Amino acid sequence: LHDAFDADYPDADVAIPCPVIIAEDESNKDDIRVWGNFWYFKYDLNGDVLECNSGGSYPGLIHVKSTDEGYEVTGMEIVSDGSDFDKSAKEIFGEHYDTFMKDGEDNDKREELRAQIIANYVFANDLPITAYKDYGWDPVSLPEENIDNFYSILD
Repeated sequence: LHDAFDADYPDADVAIPCPVIIAEDESNKDDIRVWGNFWYFKYDLNGDVLECNSGGSYPGLIHVKSTDEGYEVTGMEIVSDGSDFDKSAKEIFGEHYDTFMKDGEDNDKREELRAQIIANYVFANDLPITAYKDYGWDPVSLPEENIDNFYSILD
């Protein structure tokens, strides 16, 4: 997914996705379905702070295949922009539409998740980062890492 989104944004020191997972269906290991609002943020390092220089939201459905090496993304259905947003969101999210509109569009929930994902990334890569910052906002201190129990069933 990094390759699919990265070209839309300026260069940065690091890119860290923030998937707000709405629902998962693992009933078919050749087509595991993951619905969510898939955020993509790019950051530049400034001292011990990651400063966001760009990012965007890609709500939709990711198709994943389980392989002997792990998981492979096989496709993605993205909700349309503009006047087609609601119609396409209902088609893609189906029975999960109301949850998507409640949780997938919740800025507070996303920011809590984003801080935790960054904290886990910093811990996993042994980086000296203590906060992240969006343009025009104060830095947000990172929480303690919880990498052992944070991620979904797709570990």
